[in-house]
Amino acid sequence: MSEDHFARLRAMYLDAPCNDQYQPEISIQKGVAHVSVTVRPNMFHAGGSLHGSIFYRLLEDAALYATNSYVNDVIMQAASFTCYMVKPVTHGVITAEGKVKNTTAELYIAEAQIMSASGDTVARGSGAFLKSKIRLVPEIGYKI
Repeated sequence: MSEDHFARLRAMYLDAPCNDQYQPEISIQKGVAHVSVTVRPNMFHAGGSLHGSIFYRLLEDAALYATNSYVNDVIMQAASFTCYMVKPVTHGVITAEGKVKNTTAELYIAEAQIMSASGDTVARGSGAFLKSKIRLVPEIGYKI
């Protein structure tokens, strides 16, 4: 895959309306994606630390975009994804790293982990991804 493909995937990811509240950053290389966010109090649950939905979101996004680095015609979609939250987070920048572990013609397997600013692993996840029917076109943000 080309650097243009990775740049287009990045633009598409950042253009998604759901990112308005998270303000993430993403980098993509072949088989690997990193997604980072700054932890803010509006992301906390009642117990005062990062809500599990944020962990899930970062892990799944990093794994999915790692798989999409191999595919340049359609968006990948999660067939299944499992998330394990290991430690609470209350501040700093957290970064999810997704890596493709196995590919077949039909199925892509990827794993991800989230690291805190201090280098601790705070969450892990893995999933199976399939090609969707949604074409990668400029109209959905796949453009430079």
